[in-house]
Amino acid sequence: MSVAGLAICGVSGDAEQEEQRLIQELMDEGMPVVQLDRYVQESSCPYVGIDNYYAGLYMTEKLIQTGHRNIVLLMGENSTFIVRERCRGYKDAMEEQKLQPHIFTYARDTYGSVYQQFYKIVHSETKYTAVFTVGGDVDAIECIRAAHKMGIRIPSDISIAGFDDISLAEVINPTLTTIYQPKTEIGENAMRMLSAIIEKRLVKKKNIILPFEYKMRESTRIII
Repeated sequence: MSVAGLAICGVSGDAEQEEQRLIQELMDEGMPVVQLDRYVQESSCPYVGIDNYYAGLYMTEKLIQTGHRNIVLLMGENSTFIVRERCRGYKDAMEEQKLQPHIFTYARDTYGSVYQQFYKIVHSETKYTAVFTVGGDVDAIECIRAAHKMGIRIPSDISIAGFDDISLAEVINPTLTTIYQPKTEIGENAMRMLSAIIEKRLVKKKNIILPFEYKMRESTRIII
């Protein structure tokens, strides 16, 4: 069975460069390839996703606008390019308001690492009022579960914001403030683009950037 083309969603950060090398080899051999959600800036592969830099900046601005000043960014070590872009947006939003960025990283291959970092955050001498998990909602949900175990109230004691708007974001208590990615539209656009490349209706690299949405729910609070 022959393969007409590939739509690739991507891998974790520590394998990202190897993945890009393999993608380039496939493209050099004439294989139509489209990336969706995850990509790297220098790649020649067409991409469908959101503006991760602006999404990270936007969420941080929303937290600042609601009175938060000591905002933590929590992310995994060796994160993917798109997660680093969200981090860059966070840092620019903080620095624009003359606020100090606070970045905590956890080991993605170590069980309980998110819990350990959240413990450090809430027991720090600095009174942090919000945590933004740029790696995704799963990290935010882990923080909420950790808070429950520690007797910390969300959002009364500390606010938590995630990224992606997975289905659990509306089920967890409290419901999660997050950035919504249009997953269905990303997939649909990627398949249309791949079909166009296969049928030689698209010969130049073309990226499609879709809009994201800010979803304010119960896990963050206004403190002004």
